[in-house]
Amino acid sequence: MASYASVLATPVQDVSVDSILELLRTVTAPPDGLRILIDGLRKDMETPAGSQPSGFRSFAASPADGRGSSWRSSKPTYTPRPAVAAPAPTSGPRIRYQSQFKASAPDTMNDKILTSIIGNKLNSFTPVTYNDTRDFIYQIIDSGETAFIKDFVEKVFTKATREELYCALFAKLIAEIAHKFPVIYEEMNVYHTKFMSIFEDVEDHKESEYDVQVKKKQYRMGYGHFISELAGQNALPKERLFQMIDTICQKLVQNVEDSGKIKTLEEFIDCLFRLTKNLRDKSPAFFSKVKASLLDILNPPLTFILAEKRPGLSTKARFGLLDLKDLFV
Repeated sequence: MASYASVLATPVQDVSVDSILELLRTVTAPPDGLRILIDGLRKDMETPAGSQPSGFRSFAASPADGRGSSWRSSKPTYTPRPAVAAPAPTSGPRIRYQSQFKASAPDTMNDKILTSIIGNKLNSFTPVTYNDTRDFIYQIIDSGETAFIKDFVEKVFTKATREELYCALFAKLIAEIAHKFPVIYEEMNVYHTKFMSIFEDVEDHKESEYDVQVKKKQYRMGYGHFISELAGQNALPKERLFQMIDTICQKLVQNVEDSGKIKTLEEFIDCLFRLTKNLRDKSPAFFSKVKASLLDILNPPLTFILAEKRPGLSTKARFGLLDLKDLFV
């Protein structure tokens, strides 16, 4: 026979009506916890077809018998990936970040609504709406909400790399928020790692895959631009910049003898040039700090590549490398 403790220990969606009826035969007055369970099942059975059941949600959130909070505490906590050192926050409290996103279950309705609102604000993001968008994010994090951070950072990275006109503005937005709430840096490090993968693919796609080629070029150029803008906002660890430039240089050396990689190598060199020029022109203080290290990374591969004619190095790419070297003069 089912006991009171065993019934309450069973997830509400798995409790059968028969087990409750059996338990009721042994008690004269149902305990409060059992009353809540019955009410939840009754509401679910009375819910019209196609509508959202209310019993499970209200029971999970109810503190009547102390079970609501402990039930939700079974959500997995977020374990940050290994990350490079981030700039120290300029102000504001440090909040311990524990992502509430779960791959095995859908977001709560509140999370979906919040994500939708933030998405709309970023879609209409301009210099005019800058303060409103930034302050809105401040208020959400101040209230203790953190589940939206993953989606917010992903949207900012994606839109910054696609929308060149507002790239600097997106960099300023996420930098200001990250300086005040360093938890943002944790998710930014995740997406820095993801975006670096666009420099791992060096295939020149066929004409039938033109759209794929254009998209990859857009992401390479856009991410390089975004990196330089973040550096200017003191929101980019130097190690991230060095990693990106070193990765590109390695790919140049590995593929410079392949005539089938000409277009891709031109894009890589163009990305290097734009990134470095933007750093020098828009962030001179940061550039002066990293200039020597950048030269240490760039000089060996550039000297090797330019030493003689290479099948994978077009005239355009060769002049691009020479222009890149001139930026350090």
